[in-house]
This record gives sequence, C-alpha cells and structure tokens, in this order.
Amino acid sequence: MSEAPRRTLSREGTYQIEVKGSRFLAIARPVADEAEARALHAEQRREHPQARHHVWAARLANPELWQSYDEDGEPAGTAGRPILTLLERSNLVQVAVVVVRYFGGILLGAGGLVRAYTQSAQGALAAAQPVEVRPLVRVRVTCDHATAARVEARLPEWGARLVEAAYGVEVTWELELPPEGVEPLSAVLQEQSRGTARVELLGETWGTA
Repeated sequence: MSEAPRRTLSREGTYQIEVKGSRFLAIARPVADEAEARALHAEQRREHPQARHHVWAARLANPELWQSYDEDGEPAGTAGRPILTLLERSNLVQVAVVVVRYFGGILLGAGGLVRAYTQSAQGALAAAQPVEVRPLVRVRVTCDHATAARVEARLPEWGARLVEAAYGVEVTWELELPPEGVEPLSAVLQEQSRGTARVELLGETWGTA
C-alpha cells in the first residue's frame, strides 16, 4: 500500500474556541525550516504574554521528517503531542502550529485538554488550506546571455521555477524542478550553449504539486 501524498499549507490559518472559560487561539503556518517554525512560537509568546500556555508542534520534510513539539507546562501528552499526532496522521510537512491558551480557572482534565488542543489545531489547519506537495530538485544553472534568452521561456516545459537570478558576465539561475526534468533541461542547455552551460545540483526540497 503506497503512502498517502504529503501535504503542506497554502497560507496561514487561525482558529479560536472557548472551553469552560479557557480560550484556545490556534495559528498554523507554512514554514521553510526549523528556524521559521521556532520563530512562530516566539512570535506568539510576544503577542500573548498574559496567556498561560503557548503549545507548539512542527513537522518538516527536510531534514527527512524532522519533527518536534512542546507541551509548555501542560500535562505530558495532552497538548503538543496530540497536535504533532494530527500533523503525522494528516501527512503534513513544512508546517508549524502554535495553540495559545488563556486559562479560565476550570481544570479540563487530560481528555478535555487533548480534545481542546486537537480541535483548535484542526480548525487552524483547515483554514490554512492544505495542498499536496512533491519532491523537487534545486539546481544552479550558469550560461551565457544568449543561451539564457533562448531557454528561459521554455522552463515550464520541465516544470522549472526560477527562484533566483543574477545577470553579470554570465547568467546564473537557481531553479526548482521535478527530478525527471533535470536531464532534459541539461540536454537543451548543452545544445543551445554548445557545451558551455553548467548545471549544478544543490539539493532536494519540496514544493506544491
């Protein structure tokens, strides 16, 4: 049985519920790396300094399925862990979720906490509109200006997206494209440049399908 397609978020999503006087504010955001994920946590701490808890979970595709969570003072397994489990079951990657709790004075118990944090995260993730992602390769292309002019309009043929460009003595592009597009792109570049173009593999990433 094949693995379900991986997904990420197309935008930021928020959701809010109140349970027995406690207010749960959830935010889900697509992130590029661990630094961005942790920055979301720090941001919500700054924006909600009076909240009792700032629970966090994140899951990345690169490095391969890195993931982490923080219960932030809630009983073990009742807050961050259920949010991470939700990300795992939804096969979501490149995503971070923070749920801020303003304590209402009534204890919810372990089951109540799990339900409240899970419901909050689910609402934020739904609002963020998950989309499928696929593996991509990042490459650096170096070629002369004439070759670049002839090839640039054809980049969509190989599913290539121009990420960065520099125009000096030579043209340097950084592209993201499906792995199967690298060989035909390289072949056309070599043909158009008479063998002078260079294609360097920079690594793997994930992008929307």
